[in-house]
Amino acid sequence: MLPSLPYVTRSETIESLRKKKVIPGIPVTPVGYDDAQRILEYMDGPSVTRADWIGGLPLYKWNSQRNFRLNVRSRSVYGRGRPLAMKVNSSKTIQHF
Repeated sequence: MLPSLPYVTRSETIESLRKKKVIPGIPVTPVGYDDAQRILEYMDGPSVTRADWIGGLPLYKWNSQRNFRLNVRSRSVYGRGRPLAMKVNSSKTIQHF
């Protein structure tokens, strides 16, 4: 799968992988470290085991006192869940290299 190392033969292209449905069709927008940490602080749900998640943020490392929650369900604030709203300013562009 791409990207691969320069000295390794590439047997698949993005187009062939899409036809095989190897690449998901879910659009992804990266968020910054600080924003990701703030979003994760408000998540709630069942605890995740080490086999399910290995996170890179120091807030959720396994030696931390906090448990990471995988469900995208916000913590209750005054008896109600707190909605997460994200404004994404991006455009879909395809760049060929």
